[in-house]
Amino acid sequence: MLYFIQTTRFSPIDFKKYGFKVIDDNTLLLEKDFSIWKKRKLYDLGWGKENGYCRTPIPSKEELFLMAFPKDYTNDYEEQFNYWGSITILLEEHCDFLLEEIKRKIIENNEFLKKYEHIFVYIDLELNIPSNLIDKVQDFKYISNCKKWKQMKEEFGITK
Repeated sequence: MLYFIQTTRFSPIDFKKYGFKVIDDNTLLLEKDFSIWKKRKLYDLGWGKENGYCRTPIPSKEELFLMAFPKDYTNDYEEQFNYWGSITILLEEHCDFLLEEIKRKIIENNEFLKKYEHIFVYIDLELNIPSNLIDKVQDFKYISNCKKWKQMKEEFGITK
């Protein structure tokens, strides 16, 4: 099931192609199931956070984790959009949970590191703040998560 949809390199999306009807500037309706979707900045493909929409209500942090770290890859558009949206929300709203789950999964199975290496590259881009800049950041929770990430990288040998 699709939970997120976003632009790719800020190219406009033909929402009708995916079965959406525009309600207003911040809301879409998926006509096949009448679900409501709200506007949100999502995954950064290298040019800043992309424009996107999230199905409401947003899935639980546990469901988001399963979307970000699927057991098997089907490589379809739904899985791609769901990965982009879920990892974004986990980093923004549930980063403590995300880091703890990653640590738990690595301890349970060292292959987790290899299988999801591409995700760790993205997390590193989001959380690896240089030491000389970290004191300038005002968000203390973000600073704490950056420090946790740095410790995990050292502890488990996570590299880019």
